[in-house]
Amino acid sequence: LPRRKAERQRRVAELSEEERTTILFESPARLRDTLIALAAVAPDREAVIARELTKLHEEVIRGTVAQLAESFADDTVRGEIVLVLHGAAASRAEVSAELLARRARDLMNEGVDRKEALTTVAREMSVPRRAVFEALLEEGESRS
Repeated sequence: LPRRKAERQRRVAELSEEERTTILFESPARLRDTLIALAAVAPDREAVIARELTKLHEEVIRGTVAQLAESFADDTVRGEIVLVLHGAAASRAEVSAELLARRARDLMNEGVDRKEALTTVAREMSVPRRAVFEALLEEGESRS
């Protein structure tokens, strides 16, 4: 992330809308400020802080951005920091019934039972399980 505050805030705002997973390499001195900035725009976003990867004192901490900001509010962090920010959930309007049904059908064809497929797709697409079920019903009706 940029070091200047204005540029950093602009970039953080852009990241709050990013649907892909984002990996940030952050300095220990700026980690707290980065988490606070992210928590201001996307507090419920899942994230992971990985410290000292592949080394003796490797540490991985998971939680929402708000939880991580609170956890690291007073800490003096040392080492190499990698911040992994989960992608923003696509809005429900953007997820078509066809896409939901296709993904659920693919999982079921791989041997996953229907209930688990519905739950998995709902979690992946950030939609209610009922929406996936209804998409499958609509797909079945359109095939008839």
